[in-house]
Amino acid sequence: MAKFCRKCGVKVDEKADICPNCGAKVSPEKRKRSHVIIIFVVCLVFALLFVAIFLYRWMRRTQNDVGKQIEVGETIEFGSYEQDNNVSNGKEPIEWIVLKSEDDHALLMSVNCLDYKSYNTESTEATWETSSLREWLNNEFMDEAFSARERKRVRAQTIENLGLYAGMDEDGSWIVTNSEEYVKNVLYQTEDSNETEDRVYLLSADESILYLSSGDVERPPLTEYAEEKFLEATLKQAEESGYNDEEAIRERYAELEEKYGEGCCYWWLRSPGISDDTAAVVSYEADEIQIQNLAEGAAIRPVLWIETN
Repeated sequence: MAKFCRKCGVKVDEKADICPNCGAKVSPEKRKRSHVIIIFVVCLVFALLFVAIFLYRWMRRTQNDVGKQIEVGETIEFGSYEQDNNVSNGKEPIEWIVLKSEDDHALLMSVNCLDYKSYNTESTEATWETSSLREWLNNEFMDEAFSARERKRVRAQTIENLGLYAGMDEDGSWIVTNSEEYVKNVLYQTEDSNETEDRVYLLSADESILYLSSGDVERPPLTEYAEEKFLEATLKQAEESGYNDEEAIRERYAELEEKYGEGCCYWWLRSPGISDDTAAVVSYEADEIQIQNLAEGAAIRPVLWIETN
Protein backbone atom coordinates (compact mmCIF):
# COMPACT_ATOMS: atom_id res chain seq x y z
CA MET A 1 0.00 0.00 0.00
CA ALA A 2 1.42 3.40 -1.03
CA LYS A 3 2.62 5.82 1.64
CA PHE A 4 2.10 9.59 1.33
CA CYS A 5 3.34 12.58 3.29
CA ARG A 6 0.53 13.99 5.42
CA LYS A 7 1.93 17.52 5.02
CA CYS A 8 2.64 17.92 1.29
CA GLY A 9 1.00 14.82 -0.18
CA VAL A 10 4.11 13.56 -1.98
CA LYS A 11 4.47 9.79 -2.33
CA VAL A 12 7.32 8.51 -0.20
CA ASP A 13 9.06 5.20 0.29
CA GLU A 14 7.22 2.87 2.72
CA LYS A 15 10.34 2.55 4.89
CA ALA A 16 11.03 6.29 4.98
CA ASP A 17 10.53 8.22 8.22
CA ILE A 18 11.03 11.70 6.63
CA CYS A 19 9.41 13.18 3.50
CA PRO A 20 12.14 13.87 0.85
CA ASN A 21 10.09 16.80 -0.46
CA CYS A 22 9.23 18.84 2.66
CA GLY A 23 11.24 17.12 5.38
CA ALA A 24 8.18 16.32 7.54
CA LYS A 25 8.10 13.16 9.64
CA VAL A 26 5.76 10.61 8.11
CA SER A 27 5.56 7.74 10.74
CA PRO A 28 5.56 9.13 14.31
CA GLU A 29 1.76 9.21 14.46
CA LYS A 30 1.53 5.44 14.07
CA ARG A 31 4.20 4.87 16.69
CA LYS A 32 2.58 7.40 18.99
CA ARG A 33 -0.78 5.69 18.55
CA SER A 34 0.77 2.31 19.44
CA HIS A 35 2.32 3.75 22.59
CA VAL A 36 -1.01 5.24 23.63
CA ILE A 37 -2.77 1.90 23.21
CA ILE A 38 -0.15 0.09 25.29
CA ILE A 39 -0.36 2.69 28.06
CA PHE A 40 -4.18 2.46 28.02
CA VAL A 41 -4.12 -1.36 28.31
CA VAL A 42 -1.63 -1.23 31.20
CA CYS A 43 -3.74 1.36 33.04
CA LEU A 44 -6.89 -0.71 32.47
CA VAL A 45 -5.22 -3.83 33.91
CA PHE A 46 -4.11 -1.93 37.01
CA ALA A 47 -7.57 -0.40 37.41
CA LEU A 48 -9.26 -3.80 37.23
CA LEU A 49 -6.75 -5.22 39.71
CA PHE A 50 -7.44 -2.34 42.11
CA VAL A 51 -11.21 -2.89 41.82
CA ALA A 52 -10.80 -6.63 42.47
CA ILE A 53 -8.69 -6.00 45.59
CA PHE A 54 -11.19 -3.41 46.84
CA LEU A 55 -14.15 -5.77 46.34
CA TYR A 56 -12.34 -8.64 48.06
CA ARG A 57 -11.49 -6.53 51.09
CA TRP A 58 -15.02 -5.12 51.21
CA MET A 59 -16.56 -8.59 51.11
CA ARG A 60 -14.21 -9.83 53.84
CA ARG A 61 -15.01 -6.81 56.00
CA THR A 62 -18.73 -7.33 55.42
CA GLN A 63 -18.48 -11.00 56.39
CA ASN A 64 -16.61 -10.08 59.57
CA ASP A 65 -19.17 -7.45 60.44
CA VAL A 66 -22.01 -9.94 59.95
CA GLY A 67 -20.26 -12.45 62.19
CA LYS A 68 -19.77 -9.88 64.95
CA GLN A 69 -23.40 -8.78 64.70
CA ILE A 70 -24.80 -12.25 65.49
CA GLU A 71 -26.66 -11.99 68.76
CA VAL A 72 -28.15 -14.53 71.14
CA GLY A 73 -31.76 -15.29 70.28
CA GLU A 74 -31.65 -14.37 66.60
CA THR A 75 -32.03 -16.94 63.83
CA ILE A 76 -29.74 -17.57 60.88
CA GLU A 77 -29.70 -19.98 57.94
CA PHE A 78 -26.86 -22.47 57.59
CA GLY A 79 -26.87 -25.68 55.55
CA SER A 80 -29.93 -27.41 54.11
CA TYR A 81 -31.98 -30.53 54.80
CA GLU A 82 -35.18 -32.14 53.56
CA GLN A 83 -38.01 -30.55 55.54
CA ASP A 84 -41.21 -30.18 53.49
CA ASN A 85 -41.30 -33.94 52.69
CA ASN A 86 -41.16 -33.19 48.97
CA VAL A 87 -37.79 -34.41 47.68
CA SER A 88 -38.59 -33.27 44.11
CA ASN A 89 -38.03 -29.61 45.01
CA GLY A 90 -34.71 -30.19 46.77
CA LYS A 91 -33.63 -29.54 50.34
CA GLU A 92 -34.71 -26.50 52.34
CA PRO A 93 -32.38 -24.11 54.24
CA ILE A 94 -31.96 -24.99 57.91
CA GLU A 95 -32.88 -22.26 60.39
CA TRP A 96 -30.82 -22.09 63.59
CA ILE A 97 -31.26 -20.11 66.79
CA VAL A 98 -28.13 -18.57 68.32
CA LEU A 99 -27.58 -19.86 71.88
CA LYS A 100 -24.16 -18.26 72.42
CA SER A 101 -21.98 -15.80 70.52
CA GLU A 102 -18.28 -15.60 71.33
CA ASP A 103 -15.89 -13.55 69.18
CA ASP A 104 -16.02 -15.18 65.75
CA HIS A 105 -17.92 -18.32 66.81
CA ALA A 106 -21.55 -19.03 67.60
CA LEU A 107 -23.40 -21.92 69.22
CA LEU A 108 -26.47 -22.85 67.18
CA MET A 109 -29.45 -25.14 67.70
CA SER A 110 -31.95 -25.96 64.96
CA VAL A 111 -35.22 -24.07 65.28
CA ASN A 112 -37.17 -27.17 64.23
CA CYS A 113 -36.72 -30.86 64.92
CA LEU A 114 -35.17 -32.05 61.66
CA ASP A 115 -35.50 -35.81 61.87
CA TYR A 116 -36.87 -38.66 63.95
CA LYS A 117 -34.75 -41.62 65.09
CA SER A 118 -34.05 -43.99 67.92
CA TYR A 119 -31.16 -43.14 70.25
CA ASN A 120 -29.46 -46.45 69.59
CA THR A 121 -30.18 -49.21 67.10
CA GLU A 122 -27.48 -51.84 67.64
CA SER A 123 -28.02 -52.55 71.34
CA THR A 124 -30.56 -51.97 74.09
CA GLU A 125 -27.88 -50.26 76.18
CA ALA A 126 -25.68 -47.32 75.23
CA THR A 127 -24.20 -44.02 76.36
CA TRP A 128 -23.98 -40.90 74.19
CA GLU A 129 -20.40 -41.97 73.36
CA THR A 130 -21.48 -45.35 71.94
CA SER A 131 -24.89 -44.41 70.52
CA SER A 132 -25.82 -44.81 66.87
CA LEU A 133 -27.45 -41.35 67.04
CA ARG A 134 -24.10 -39.69 67.77
CA GLU A 135 -22.51 -41.64 64.92
CA TRP A 136 -25.28 -40.55 62.54
CA LEU A 137 -25.12 -36.86 63.49
CA ASN A 138 -21.36 -36.59 63.05
CA ASN A 139 -21.24 -38.48 59.75
CA GLU A 140 -24.38 -38.96 57.66
CA PHE A 141 -26.13 -35.82 58.88
CA MET A 142 -22.98 -33.71 58.45
CA ASP A 143 -22.56 -34.88 54.87
CA GLU A 144 -26.25 -34.52 54.05
CA ALA A 145 -26.86 -31.12 55.62
CA PHE A 146 -23.67 -29.18 54.79
CA SER A 147 -21.49 -28.51 51.77
CA ALA A 148 -17.75 -29.12 51.96
CA ARG A 149 -17.23 -25.39 52.53
CA GLU A 150 -19.86 -25.30 55.29
CA ARG A 151 -18.39 -28.36 57.00
CA LYS A 152 -15.10 -26.50 57.35
CA ARG A 153 -16.91 -23.87 59.42
CA VAL A 154 -18.31 -26.41 61.90
CA ARG A 155 -16.04 -26.48 64.94
CA ALA A 156 -15.26 -29.71 66.83
CA GLN A 157 -15.98 -29.53 70.58
CA THR A 158 -14.94 -31.59 73.58
CA ILE A 159 -18.17 -32.01 75.52
CA GLU A 160 -18.91 -33.35 78.98
CA ASN A 161 -21.37 -36.20 79.34
CA LEU A 162 -22.58 -35.98 82.91
CA GLY A 163 -24.76 -38.53 84.63
CA LEU A 164 -28.38 -37.94 85.53
CA TYR A 165 -30.05 -37.18 88.85
CA ALA A 166 -33.78 -37.72 89.05
CA GLY A 167 -36.05 -37.06 91.99
CA MET A 168 -37.98 -34.28 93.71
CA ASP A 169 -36.98 -30.66 94.04
CA GLU A 170 -37.69 -28.55 97.11
CA ASP A 171 -41.33 -27.83 96.16
CA GLY A 172 -42.07 -31.52 95.58
CA SER A 173 -41.97 -31.41 91.77
CA TRP A 174 -40.35 -34.18 89.73
CA ILE A 175 -37.00 -33.04 88.31
CA VAL A 176 -34.36 -34.54 86.01
CA THR A 177 -30.98 -32.83 85.91
CA ASN A 178 -27.22 -33.32 85.58
CA SER A 179 -26.57 -31.48 88.86
CA GLU A 180 -27.29 -33.10 92.22
CA GLU A 181 -27.59 -29.70 93.91
CA TYR A 182 -30.97 -29.12 92.29
CA VAL A 183 -32.45 -32.40 93.56
CA LYS A 184 -33.45 -32.50 97.22
CA ASN A 185 -34.65 -36.10 97.18
CA VAL A 186 -32.61 -38.20 94.71
CA LEU A 187 -34.52 -41.28 93.58
CA TYR A 188 -32.35 -42.30 90.61
CA GLN A 189 -28.74 -41.61 89.69
CA THR A 190 -26.51 -42.61 86.78
CA GLU A 191 -22.74 -42.23 86.50
CA ASP A 192 -20.87 -39.76 84.31
CA SER A 193 -19.59 -41.16 81.01
CA ASN A 194 -16.53 -40.28 78.95
CA GLU A 195 -16.06 -36.91 77.32
CA THR A 196 -16.52 -36.94 73.55
CA GLU A 197 -15.33 -34.78 70.70
CA ASP A 198 -18.23 -33.91 68.43
CA ARG A 199 -18.97 -31.49 65.65
CA VAL A 200 -22.71 -32.04 65.91
CA TYR A 201 -24.37 -33.10 69.15
CA LEU A 202 -27.44 -32.64 71.38
CA LEU A 203 -28.10 -30.56 74.47
CA SER A 204 -27.64 -32.10 77.90
CA ALA A 205 -30.41 -32.05 80.51
CA ASP A 206 -28.96 -29.01 82.32
CA GLU A 207 -28.29 -27.17 79.06
CA SER A 208 -31.88 -27.67 77.95
CA ILE A 209 -33.12 -26.34 81.31
CA LEU A 210 -30.83 -23.31 80.94
CA TYR A 211 -31.89 -22.40 77.41
CA LEU A 212 -35.57 -23.27 77.77
CA SER A 213 -35.88 -21.22 80.97
CA SER A 214 -34.13 -18.24 79.33
CA GLY A 215 -37.03 -17.83 76.92
CA ASP A 216 -34.69 -17.82 73.90
CA VAL A 217 -35.68 -21.39 72.98
CA GLU A 218 -39.28 -22.28 72.27
CA ARG A 219 -41.05 -25.59 71.77
CA PRO A 220 -39.77 -26.90 68.43
CA PRO A 221 -42.17 -28.35 65.89
CA LEU A 222 -41.36 -31.35 63.75
CA THR A 223 -40.77 -30.53 60.11
CA GLU A 224 -43.22 -32.17 57.70
CA TYR A 225 -40.47 -34.64 56.79
CA ALA A 226 -39.71 -35.50 60.43
CA GLU A 227 -43.42 -35.72 61.27
CA GLU A 228 -43.98 -38.27 58.52
CA LYS A 229 -41.04 -40.33 59.79
CA PHE A 230 -42.53 -40.17 63.29
CA LEU A 231 -45.89 -41.40 62.05
CA GLU A 232 -44.27 -44.16 59.99
CA ALA A 233 -42.32 -45.35 63.04
CA THR A 234 -45.46 -45.24 65.17
CA LEU A 235 -47.43 -47.22 62.57
CA LYS A 236 -44.67 -49.82 62.31
CA GLN A 237 -44.53 -50.22 66.07
CA ALA A 238 -48.33 -50.55 66.20
CA GLU A 239 -48.34 -53.18 63.46
CA GLU A 240 -45.74 -55.21 65.33
CA SER A 241 -48.14 -55.20 68.27
CA GLY A 242 -51.01 -56.37 66.04
CA TYR A 243 -52.64 -52.97 65.59
CA ASN A 244 -52.76 -51.58 62.06
CA ASP A 245 -55.40 -48.86 62.08
CA GLU A 246 -53.41 -46.06 60.41
CA GLU A 247 -56.35 -43.66 60.33
CA ALA A 248 -56.88 -43.99 64.09
CA ILE A 249 -53.17 -43.39 64.77
CA ARG A 250 -53.12 -40.27 62.63
CA GLU A 251 -56.28 -39.01 64.33
CA ARG A 252 -54.66 -39.58 67.71
CA TYR A 253 -51.66 -37.50 66.66
CA ALA A 254 -53.97 -34.76 65.41
CA GLU A 255 -55.50 -34.67 68.90
CA LEU A 256 -52.02 -34.31 70.39
CA GLU A 257 -51.29 -31.43 68.01
CA GLU A 258 -54.51 -29.73 69.03
CA LYS A 259 -53.45 -30.02 72.67
CA TYR A 260 -49.72 -29.30 72.46
CA GLY A 261 -49.31 -27.47 69.17
CA GLU A 262 -48.66 -28.37 65.54
CA GLY A 263 -45.74 -30.74 65.02
CA CYS A 264 -45.49 -31.56 68.73
CA CYS A 265 -42.92 -34.17 69.73
CA TYR A 266 -40.44 -35.46 72.27
CA TRP A 267 -36.85 -34.58 71.35
CA TRP A 268 -33.68 -36.33 72.45
CA LEU A 269 -31.06 -34.97 74.83
CA ARG A 270 -27.62 -36.57 75.05
CA SER A 271 -27.94 -37.15 78.81
CA PRO A 272 -28.56 -40.73 79.97
CA GLY A 273 -31.83 -41.85 81.51
CA ILE A 274 -32.35 -43.54 84.86
CA SER A 275 -31.02 -46.85 83.51
CA ASP A 276 -28.58 -48.01 80.82
CA ASP A 277 -31.37 -48.56 78.30
CA THR A 278 -32.90 -45.07 78.54
CA ALA A 279 -31.99 -41.47 77.73
CA ALA A 280 -33.46 -38.07 78.53
CA VAL A 281 -35.98 -36.30 76.30
CA VAL A 282 -37.75 -32.94 76.40
CA SER A 283 -41.53 -33.24 76.78
CA TYR A 284 -44.26 -32.28 74.28
CA GLU A 285 -44.71 -28.88 75.91
CA ALA A 286 -40.95 -28.34 76.30
CA ASP A 287 -41.50 -27.62 79.98
CA GLU A 288 -39.91 -30.69 81.59
CA ILE A 289 -37.43 -33.51 81.00
CA GLN A 290 -38.65 -37.09 80.78
CA ILE A 291 -37.12 -40.50 80.10
CA GLN A 292 -37.40 -42.54 76.89
CA ASN A 293 -36.24 -46.04 75.97
CA LEU A 294 -33.22 -46.00 73.64
CA ALA A 295 -34.89 -48.21 71.05
CA GLU A 296 -37.91 -45.94 70.79
CA GLY A 297 -37.93 -42.91 68.57
CA ALA A 298 -37.77 -39.22 69.35
CA ALA A 299 -37.07 -36.09 67.34
CA ILE A 300 -33.60 -34.75 66.57
CA ARG A 301 -32.67 -31.14 67.28
CA PRO A 302 -28.95 -30.75 66.45
CA VAL A 303 -26.51 -28.38 68.15
CA LEU A 304 -23.20 -27.14 66.75
CA TRP A 305 -20.58 -24.39 66.91
CA ILE A 306 -19.70 -22.56 63.69
CA GLU A 307 -17.18 -19.94 62.65
CA THR A 308 -19.06 -16.76 61.79
CA ASN A 309 -16.50 -15.23 59.43
